[in-house]
Amino acid sequence: MSALFLSHRPQERYQLSSGTICQVPYYCRDSDILLLHGLVDYPALSSVLTGQNYLPVRTATGAGIATLWVVNYRDTTCGPYRELILSFVAARTPLTVPFAMPLDLVAAFAHPEAVTFVQQLYLDSRVPIEYGREVHGIPKALQPVRFSSKIAQARCSFCVDVEGNAAAEGNIGLPQDESAYIAIDIKFVTPVVGNQTVNILHCELASRFRSFDAADVLAFSDATEFGTMMHALRFSPQLVQFCPQSRFVMPKPLNWLALDT
Repeated sequence: MSALFLSHRPQERYQLSSGTICQVPYYCRDSDILLLHGLVDYPALSSVLTGQNYLPVRTATGAGIATLWVVNYRDTTCGPYRELILSFVAARTPLTVPFAMPLDLVAAFAHPEAVTFVQQLYLDSRVPIEYGREVHGIPKALQPVRFSSKIAQARCSFCVDVEGNAAAEGNIGLPQDESAYIAIDIKFVTPVVGNQTVNILHCELASRFRSFDAADVLAFSDATEFGTMMHALRFSPQLVQFCPQSRFVMPKPLNWLALDT
């Protein structure tokens, strides 16, 4: 067993509203993670985060920072599933970070004063929806969606269908360089709807990078709420990050007691 899971052993079992009983903390033992880091319109992002207790981190060029995640979970506490995530780089106080090249967006992502603000998630399976919402306060869409994705050696294609429309679809070239696994912690927060939770992902990742280019395809449908928001934000992907065979542990929120009161 990985040292990651030995360091975070199961602490309890939690019964979801459907009656399904799951282990806490959450384990992801194997997943492929594609991240598209990009720039967004700062005033539009400020509007999205109004009332959220966090401010968008601003680049030196005056933009906000967003990341679109496409994840294929093969082995987790909640079984296998696929997920689309939209997150922003945010902070409790005003923060400006350098931006001269695409990799600077990863540095912003890891800035000690920054957090990953998880805005929206779509999944294709009900159990992880319940687990995310009920244990962690994560704003996962209530209903499972149709989610097709294929990761080959050179490219990842995906389509997330929400009520008959492609909220997001893409065909992205994958970085081919090799890298070693490293242990990192990602601090993330959720919106104030319900309860604003704060948590940490304890991860083991082997990241590969390449710049987003003209051969990459990414589209959003205005027929969906998600697509309309992405167009309003003017999301401009800059960097492709691919983390094959990733694993992580997600404990209870750091403010778990607030959920129980």
